[in-house]
Amino acid sequence: MNKKKLVINNFHKVCDVHKDWLDQAQRLMDGESTHSIRKPILSKDCDLGIWINSEEQILSTFSWFKDVKTLHQTFHDAYKVIYDEAQHTYDSEALSDLKGVFANLQDYSDSLNNIVENIKESLRNADDDKFEATDDSSTEEAKSIEEPIKIEAGLAPAQLEIRKLLKQQDLKQLHQELQLAELEFKQLEDRTKLTIQGAEQISQYQELKRQEIEQQLNQHQKLENENIKAKESRRSELTSIQQQIVLKQDELEQLSLVDKKLEQRRKEEEKKEQKIINDFKQDQFATKQDLIQLEQQRQQWQSELERLTQQQQLIEQDMENLVQRLLEKQVIIDQSNQEKDKKLFELKEHVKQQETLNGHKAKVRESKQEELMLLEQEKASKQQELQQLDIESSTLATQKLEVGKQQKSEVKHLGEQHQLKTISIDKLGQDKQLKQQELKELNLQETLIQKELEQLSQKNKTAETA
Repeated sequence: MNKKKLVINNFHKVCDVHKDWLDQAQRLMDGESTHSIRKPILSKDCDLGIWINSEEQILSTFSWFKDVKTLHQTFHDAYKVIYDEAQHTYDSEALSDLKGVFANLQDYSDSLNNIVENIKESLRNADDDKFEATDDSSTEEAKSIEEPIKIEAGLAPAQLEIRKLLKQQDLKQLHQELQLAELEFKQLEDRTKLTIQGAEQISQYQELKRQEIEQQLNQHQKLENENIKAKESRRSELTSIQQQIVLKQDELEQLSLVDKKLEQRRKEEEKKEQKIINDFKQDQFATKQDLIQLEQQRQQWQSELERLTQQQQLIEQDMENLVQRLLEKQVIIDQSNQEKDKKLFELKEHVKQQETLNGHKAKVRESKQEELMLLEQEKASKQQELQQLDIESSTLATQKLEVGKQQKSEVKHLGEQHQLKTISIDKLGQDKQLKQQELKELNLQETLIQKELEQLSQKNKTAETA
């Protein structure tokens, strides 16, 4: 296989490695513990980075070499940020920032996918001579495999002493790692306590919020009940006012009926008075006719006086009778005039009484109309108060809905914080268990190294004795 095919085959093996790192980051964002996730490494230690560095003499001649190297470095830096921050995320703000970093990581992955296609095409189209000009030995890297140290019986004392010193250094390093692990373990315990305290504080805050919400709801309910009572009282007052208006209208109708009856009675009285006047006029006319006839008779009698001298006494007696009758008629006329004056006076008094009654009725009607206007104004004011109460009721209902929405959002936010705290506590618990496991492993390693040191000391003594 020539160099070109070897480079292309190696690239096909490592071109999709960044997708695995993206999956690891996705698991971190889903809340998985960092102990089950691959730790971040340098870009040069990644399979793609090893391929880039091993073939640098060949790949540096391509135009995309610097871009892919820089983008690969940026991708691993972003993954390291996500890995480091995922185990310290306790609130929604930090989680939002971390989501932004993850979005950038996805963009870097998409850019790598685009560059990978460009690299594949450029490698296929490149000349074979471009790959044969470099030394093949530079493309290989040695792989070191760690093996447990085996103590051989035939080692020299100097070598044993060196190995003893190395083991002591390893032991010191293990002690330091053990101390660091214990410190981390204490820090995890402290963080766990703080997280539990934070969760308890959130629970207390939720309880206080719930009590506050209940108090606000009770206050709103109380205000609504008072508003309802006020509405009922206003409605009852409005009903009573309407009843009063109906009563006043009935009184006005009764007054109108009284007016009609009085008007009818006045017309009847006028008809009676007119009839009396007509009768009096007829009697007066008849009396005048009688006087005219008497005067004619008197003239006839006077004209016949000369011819009836013999009957003068009779005539004089008749004259006296006629005079007496005339006086009687005059008395009757005077009595009729007095009755007429009396009737006129009574008619004037009745007219005055009627005018007084009409004035009184007008005053009563005006007072009733004023009372009706006052009642209408009171009715309008009560209706305005009722409308104001309706507006206040709707305002209170709107405020209640807004307070309910705000309280729901706060409860939801507190629930999210409580959930994040619970996730953090679970992470800390997992970290604590892993740290305990690491402590056990470090203690086991320390025991093994001490045993190896004892074996080295025994070998050293045996070598010195020999």
